[in-house]
Amino acid sequence: MTLDRPAPGYLWTTTEVAALRETYPAGGVKAAQEALRRPVGAIHAKARTLGLRAPKLGTTGLRFARKYPAHERIDQAIRDGYASATQRGDIQRLADSLGRPKWWVQKRAAALCLTRTTRLHVRPWSREELEVLHAYAACDLKVIAQKLRGAGFERTPTACAIQLKRRRIDRMDPDTWSAPDLAELLGVHARTVADWIDRRGLRATKRERGPHGVWMLKRRDVRAWIKSNPRYVDLRRVDQTWFMDLVLGGGA
Repeated sequence: MTLDRPAPGYLWTTTEVAALRETYPAGGVKAAQEALRRPVGAIHAKARTLGLRAPKLGTTGLRFARKYPAHERIDQAIRDGYASATQRGDIQRLADSLGRPKWWVQKRAAALCLTRTTRLHVRPWSREELEVLHAYAACDLKVIAQKLRGAGFERTPTACAIQLKRRRIDRMDPDTWSAPDLAELLGVHARTVADWIDRRGLRATKRERGPHGVWMLKRRDVRAWIKSNPRYVDLRRVDQTWFMDLVLGGGA
């Protein structure tokens, strides 16, 4: 027997509760809804209140992620394929020959310690390229790649990042500081510098780094702000050598 559909917010009757106790444990929410004509959310909520559990559904006919087993023959084929791959598309062709997706072959290659850098010829960096890299090390990686391209060299931003890291090239701009770095040089808390930026007119630019970004300040803006707001700077706390260089215009 199917009960009439109740109005929204209608309290559960004793008959409905009895029907829910009978249908929900046997057929789940679908059977209960057919008998009660209540919304699915209301049925779930009432069943939780009564401590009723729906039956677990079988997995017949459901689709699951396909698993690709690995064995020695596949692994050896991947080793051979990575050792001989020199052209774009070689890995895709290797995956097709093995009957595996490309992502699976790449993942398996990583597990076998096979990387692109071990199988491809890497053109060494020339002295001229390294000079450009050093000159623009403080810039964004895309800018470095553009400067190299302008000098007649083709390097990707990723290649620039790897070379900067391998050669341990300092990427700090001597004329730019982050808010925490400037706070340390001036002997104040980083929140103080943030207050100067928000309320005291200190010019800064927010650079995306992490979830919240970071304020970056240029030498000329810091020097101009100190000149206009000397009362905020305690000369007893500043880095004396750095401060003299800043005020006298060194490195400007």
